[in-house]
Amino acid sequence: MSFKTFFLIIFTLLATSCGKKKLAEMQEANDSLAANEVVMRDDQLEMAEVQIGKMEKRVLSSTVECNGSVEVPPGHYASVHAPMAGYVAEAYFFPGNYVNKGTVLAVLENYDFIVLQRDYLEAKSQLAFYESEYRRQGELSQGNASSVKQMQFSEAEYMSRKARLQSLAAQLSMLGIDPEKVTADAISSRIKLRAPISGYIVRVEASIGKYADPATSLYEIVDKSHLHINLKVFEKDISRINKGQKVDFTMAGFQETFHAEVEATGQYVTDEERMVDVHCHIKNPSSEIIPGMYVRAKINLRNDPVYCLPSTSLVREDRTNFVFVRHGNRFMRVPVTTGIEQDDYTEIIHPPDSLLEAEIVVRGAYYLAASLSEREQ
Repeated sequence: MSFKTFFLIIFTLLATSCGKKKLAEMQEANDSLAANEVVMRDDQLEMAEVQIGKMEKRVLSSTVECNGSVEVPPGHYASVHAPMAGYVAEAYFFPGNYVNKGTVLAVLENYDFIVLQRDYLEAKSQLAFYESEYRRQGELSQGNASSVKQMQFSEAEYMSRKARLQSLAAQLSMLGIDPEKVTADAISSRIKLRAPISGYIVRVEASIGKYADPATSLYEIVDKSHLHINLKVFEKDISRINKGQKVDFTMAGFQETFHAEVEATGQYVTDEERMVDVHCHIKNPSSEIIPGMYVRAKINLRNDPVYCLPSTSLVREDRTNFVFVRHGNRFMRVPVTTGIEQDDYTEIIHPPDSLLEAEIVVRGAYYLAASLSEREQ
């Protein structure tokens, strides 16, 4: 036997002996492990590309996705009606025009406007006579020159005339006519319709010669200075919606993402869709946003930092989530309670203190789970 052959035999026996020794050591280590532990060599960890990390805090925002539309509050939307029936003599503006509060939108004409002003002037002149008579009767009654009954009759007549004058003055004010400026030489058959708010005209129904009564809407005006979105949220999610929550939404035709804030939650569930209205105030409105536009929105339910781990850290078995914690070359399987998941990170709810600074497997966890499963078999 040559020296070379002898050396090869010796080397083979030594290698076999060392391998058996390592296997024996691994077997002895495994026998001493708890049921939820597994031992891994460095070469095994390298082959499985196992990575170690720690628990960290991040802002994970759970969201509710919903749809809705852009709207304006009732106080920022006006429908202009004729206060009294008449014919449209003049009409101005068209949809898209911006008008300030008090701008004349149209002029109405009717004979009844003349009658009302005439009645007011007659009532005003008659009131002066009855007021004088009432005072005269009062003076006579004090000197017993007139009966108390006559004095009371004069008082009732005076108060009745006064009430009628005030009623006619109020009607003139509703028409936009100043009662103090009505004189016999300044009676007009026309009244002016003015914009009750500043905003954009979105609808026009006025045309020259058209008969308009108080039930007819001639103009509709929208003030876009206070836009909000009305979202439709399923009833199963409504209990998680609260005032002040942030909302991100997009609209067709806009590249940017807009932001809003929950202002109020409806108190009625629709019969068919089983949805609830959620009203949100827009934080950064664009002048190009138009009421009625369709929106897609996400309501952010929370914005506080939470303990979390990369989602690759988790192993799910029998509806329970686990992570592996490293102690030297030993890895212990620890159950955890998970919450929301966002951007490849998962919230760990109420983690024990032992996990906050522990070395946790953040990649290759399923390889360890498979090794633990083989050991259990």
